[in-house]
Amino acid sequence: MKSMRHSLYFIISTLLAVSALAKTPDYDKDIYPLLEKYCYDCHSDGIDKAEIALDKLEDASTHNPENPNWERIWIAIEDQQMPPQNKKLPSEEERELILRWIENRVFNHNCSNPDPGRVTIRRLNRTEYGNTIRDLFGLRKDFRPEDKFPVDDSGYGFDNIGDVLTVPPVLLEKYLTAADETLNEALRLGPPTRPIRHIPSKNFKGYGSQREDVRAYPSSGISYTHVDIRRSGKYKIRIKAMADQGGDEKAQADIRVNDKSIGQITIPESRPATTTGEIEVQLNSGTRKISVNLYKDFYDPKNPDPKKRDRNMYLYWMEVEGPTNLPPPAAPESHRKIFTVKPSKELPPVEAARKILSPFASKAYRRPVQKDELEKLLLLFQRAQQDKLSFEESIALSIKAILISPKFLFRGEVQPDPDNPNSIHLIDEFALASRLSYFLWSSMPDEELFTLAWEGKLRDNLNKQVYRMLEDPRSEALANNFAGQWLELRNLNNVMPDTNRFKSFNRQISQDMRKETQLFFNHIFREDRSVLEFLNADYSFLNQRLAQYYGINDVLGGEFRKVSLKKTNRGGVLTQGSILTVTSNPTRTSPVKRGKWVLENLLGLPPPPPDPNAPPLPEDDKAFEDATLREIMEKHRADPGCAACHIKMDSIGLALENFDPVGTWRTTYGKTPVDASGEFTNGTKFIGPQELNKVLVRDFKKEYLSHLTETLLTYALGRGPEYYDRCTVQDIVTELEANNYTFSTLIYGIINSTPFQKRRGDSAGKE
Repeated sequence: MKSMRHSLYFIISTLLAVSALAKTPDYDKDIYPLLEKYCYDCHSDGIDKAEIALDKLEDASTHNPENPNWERIWIAIEDQQMPPQNKKLPSEEERELILRWIENRVFNHNCSNPDPGRVTIRRLNRTEYGNTIRDLFGLRKDFRPEDKFPVDDSGYGFDNIGDVLTVPPVLLEKYLTAADETLNEALRLGPPTRPIRHIPSKNFKGYGSQREDVRAYPSSGISYTHVDIRRSGKYKIRIKAMADQGGDEKAQADIRVNDKSIGQITIPESRPATTTGEIEVQLNSGTRKISVNLYKDFYDPKNPDPKKRDRNMYLYWMEVEGPTNLPPPAAPESHRKIFTVKPSKELPPVEAARKILSPFASKAYRRPVQKDELEKLLLLFQRAQQDKLSFEESIALSIKAILISPKFLFRGEVQPDPDNPNSIHLIDEFALASRLSYFLWSSMPDEELFTLAWEGKLRDNLNKQVYRMLEDPRSEALANNFAGQWLELRNLNNVMPDTNRFKSFNRQISQDMRKETQLFFNHIFREDRSVLEFLNADYSFLNQRLAQYYGINDVLGGEFRKVSLKKTNRGGVLTQGSILTVTSNPTRTSPVKRGKWVLENLLGLPPPPPDPNAPPLPEDDKAFEDATLREIMEKHRADPGCAACHIKMDSIGLALENFDPVGTWRTTYGKTPVDASGEFTNGTKFIGPQELNKVLVRDFKKEYLSHLTETLLTYALGRGPEYYDRCTVQDIVTELEANNYTFSTLIYGIINSTPFQKRRGDSAGKE
């Protein structure tokens, strides 16, 4: 089922639906005349546009929810795709009557026993993968292998929706590379590496001519380089060279430190064969002059053996490694957490591996590892041992297998009866722990959640754990990932206002705008304030730069802080620069985009799809020299094909016209005073953003609360909303109304809801 949208009469339909079948309209009496009136011209009597013939669905025996036509009909009516805008349209009550009949009579929707739906097994998105890797090993925050992954697809406005998280071939390669990078970062395998400075021959100065990638020494002479020795100790000086042999002795390279010879490296063969040799020497800290030259030059042009007439040397590079005599650094904490035991006489390697891999695999899979899964990992360990890999390297190979396993990369849930669509059950506590952690943290469960799941006590302590998780800094993921997509903050990086026209806008201001909205969301979330403040808050979070950009005085310094907006023209997210900028064109404001954003993102009342033949509005404001934007939009709405969409959007967008395309306040549009008045289809009039906010809170509170709940539920579940989620949404809205609309009520309502706590099986062959 595609997306569920709310109409202006959402609350009426929901209250009616609660009564289930008791008041289901009779088909012949109520529904048939409506379908005949609005639909039969195109879908009956042999006409079956889109391959839908409604007169063939009259018989109750065809009222089968498995019939995909019913799903298509429900979507088309609910999204107001049908009837088309150039036809006679049903009233909102009539539209809701048809939808309610389909839900109750065809889909057998029952609020007393709601369908929790199913969640597609889905892979971790980029954000979830990176957070999970860092939390699994305890790695630093700036270790980000996920940055090399391709961008995730989005569905229903979010990038964590299982049905759209595909696995392109390039991603499989990235997973392999990321696994190697992670193991290199987290584990210390083999002896610790020493700092090595590689110096190509071209960096040497003095004697010896540079020939391509080598420096030639045709006779005795010295070339040198300077090396900064940071710590006193023993060092290895290593060279790669080749030689022309001359005379009876082999060519040798003389190595000197501060012009004092420390030894020679013999080059036993003739070019093109090369030799790598090294000398160990004690070096004190400081800058040291290290020289290389041909030791004991030889030249005998009359030697009977041409190969012995001239001794030459060719240097490729030199390396300085060390100090080599310092104690090895301690293994990183991530290494020590994994290697909790070592093989011994009492503990054979395979049993030590079992003690390491069993808890690690359970943690990585986010559920108890199965016996057969563990045995396969141990078999891989044993094969690595047979290939003479060390104990740590053999364990690392098994861990790599875990990191590229679908059991790690995908979020799946164990089902007792997976193929039975009538089987509804509580998800197990490990699945519940994962749903909680990826909802609130965008990462894997931590040790406390795992422990409670192992003990079967997570549900008994659920509210306490949710409170703990919300207090944890990791819950900032909710602002970054949920708010970043719900409010479209992520798009801020992609907008490119014309900086020749809007010279005050720059990348720093753009970043400040994003931070303002993130801090604003975090404040409402962390302080457990009313979710209505997203619409009508009389404060925001500003630093001096952004405050001056907005024309607000008395905010000093680079730090963001809470600032009152009571004496300004701003308030709520609608007047924040981030939202105003992402809903504008590069050269002018777009009342259409702004109005559509409010309808879709805040109210869940998307306008009908536009007529494909409708002419677009001009992109550049130069087109408005002879007429104002409002006048041109009024002419645009005069076209019947445009009016149905724009009558809902334009008034909202025009109320925000005092804000230019980059969010600064203006009173004129060119030479014309800004007219920020608007009127909703219900007759409510308003002027400017402050009055618009008041109208939204007063007249559209139900729509806003319902859509916010539905949107957060979508993000929490990783699936699109369905018709049977209406009861859950309405129950949570009722709780919000009874608890001062606090953000925690919304969070707890979703987590304790049927869709979050339960799931059903799938019917065979049904997607």
